[in-house]
Amino acid sequence: MEVKAVTTKEKINLREHLFEQIPASSLGLFRIAWGLVMFYFFGRLCLWTEMGRVKYVEPIFHFKYPGFEWVEVLPPGMMYALIYLGVILSILVGLGLFYRFASIALAVVYIYTFLLDVTYWNNHYYAYGLFALFFTVVDAHQAFSIDKWRLNLAGMIPKWQLYLFRFQFFVIYFYGGLSKLQNKDWLDNVSGYALVENSFFRRGWATQHHLIYPFSLVITWGGLVFDLLIGWLLLWRRTLWLSLFLVIGFNVPNAIFLTIGSFPYTMLASFILFVPPFALDAFLNKRLGLQKKGVKANTTIRKTYKITQRLILLGLTMFVCFQLLFPFRSLFYDGSVFWTKEGKLCSWHMMSGSSYVSVDFDVVEVQKGTNLEISSSDLDPKNFLSNKQIQTLGKWPFLIPQFARFLKKEAEYAGFENVKIYGRILVSRNKRPLIHIVPPDIDLASLKMKKIGHNEWILRYPDEDGFFK
Repeated sequence: MEVKAVTTKEKINLREHLFEQIPASSLGLFRIAWGLVMFYFFGRLCLWTEMGRVKYVEPIFHFKYPGFEWVEVLPPGMMYALIYLGVILSILVGLGLFYRFASIALAVVYIYTFLLDVTYWNNHYYAYGLFALFFTVVDAHQAFSIDKWRLNLAGMIPKWQLYLFRFQFFVIYFYGGLSKLQNKDWLDNVSGYALVENSFFRRGWATQHHLIYPFSLVITWGGLVFDLLIGWLLLWRRTLWLSLFLVIGFNVPNAIFLTIGSFPYTMLASFILFVPPFALDAFLNKRLGLQKKGVKANTTIRKTYKITQRLILLGLTMFVCFQLLFPFRSLFYDGSVFWTKEGKLCSWHMMSGSSYVSVDFDVVEVQKGTNLEISSSDLDPKNFLSNKQIQTLGKWPFLIPQFARFLKKEAEYAGFENVKIYGRILVSRNKRPLIHIVPPDIDLASLKMKKIGHNEWILRYPDEDGFFK
């Protein structure tokens, strides 16, 4: 009985700890940064570049995420309207105006856009989708928002809301390090060398080739050690300010040399989430003259009943288990995730190397047992896909059957019968020779993709020591 009483008390204390009220300053500041990140994302699609047209309007075919085959691109006018809506919602979230509505609407718009085409997959886009969902359930408008002034909010949040963001950033860093340990090419500095070499040539620094090797060693080993340790350093108060210099020293060069968009700046902004909330609040109130006004009598702190708390804890537990376990599924598949890409989605395999792809499809009509190649410029993949889609098609071989079936239907619409699709799809990983990633003599349109497990029609790489377990 005594042990049982202690266990119950510990559970109650944990729940009370997670729902203890703390200042919302750090979450409010990160909300502002998040609004800027989303403004950049949607603005890049429609304001200062035409990436929205290039990604979603011009391509006729879009590759589907497993389980989300039903998500379709809107007509051009509606698609542009949705992107502009994303810009407006980003501003509202950043300002903290009509926050609850704006955060939910922004999450819907962003996640819909994210799910339109898997070839634009990037780990930081996946992370942004998670953050968008987080903001729909947390009270990030409790600080530095128009809503705080308009609704006379108390400026406090339960601890679990801050911990949710801390946990996710810890996972991004630490699992990125585990991915590098799993990748022999990373440990051999093959991936790092290829990444740095590509970066140098993009910037016209080909004459500085003597700097590629030493710089790649810094990227390889510095990146590995940083990813594995930085999460722990951020969580430990004694090393918090040391970690600030490390976060800056890691993410700023990434932003400059590796061309990975807004993600390094998001990781820089995340540091504010690890600053102790009461210390941050005291600094903002005293040092910067932001004296907190007394909370009026009609101002209430959001409270939750025990049954609601239990539901929140259940949801948090399920989410944490998913984030901790799901990325390891590729370990149970034949072959390497860095070659087959099976199990790569949602697994935080970042900066694993570079690839070059050559794609060529043959559309064949079978007549009386004889294969007759169809020569038609109308069936050229470039008529249906963007350059980015074509490159990703080879890097992510499980996408190949999707497009092959589409190409077969296009040929049938043109009046051809008994159509088969063959492909010479060659991939080079980290400057290795080009090799076939699928057999060139099988009908690609007839292939079935397993959503779980290894697809045997994805060819193995000759140098398996470099890519496979």
